[in-house]
Amino acid sequence: MQTLEKVFLLKKIHYQDAHLILTFLGENLGRFSALAYQAKVSQKRGGVLLDYTNLLEIELSAQPKSRLPVVQNIQLQSSYSYIRQDYERLEKTLLWFNFLNKAIQESQVITGLFENLQFGLARMNSPEDPTHVDLEFKKKLLTQLGYHFDWEQPDTKAINKFAQHHLGFGF
Repeated sequence: MQTLEKVFLLKKIHYQDAHLILTFLGENLGRFSALAYQAKVSQKRGGVLLDYTNLLEIELSAQPKSRLPVVQNIQLQSSYSYIRQDYERLEKTLLWFNFLNKAIQESQVITGLFENLQFGLARMNSPEDPTHVDLEFKKKLLTQLGYHFDWEQPDTKAINKFAQHHLGFGF
């Protein structure tokens, strides 16, 4: 059975010579991992598209030999290239992806999370102040994860400290 899913890449692990194990945040599937055979050499299975600042559409299939679904095809849906041109924006965005990979369990679906990340990346990809975008994204993300703030105007340090205390890791 083939499945199409819009995704953001959260993590990639090199597997053997040419394969990758990829962890995604999907629009409908939440956080999940998949195996991409020959991904390091095949344009069809990712290659250069496997960047953290790209919105992708992937085609998955179940394989009897594999416990993970297998990526059959990857298509670029949107590229947030302005983020890659600015070190501050890129650093903040990569911290988001790292945090999401740690905070969300495999197969966990959180309503609105994919859209929040997509909206946050679109704002980070604009000339808008990256510190403000980062703060707003983190506040909304922690609220979506079920954490509520006791303060009126939290700043980035307070949010990081809050995440570190309640989750054991920060942004």
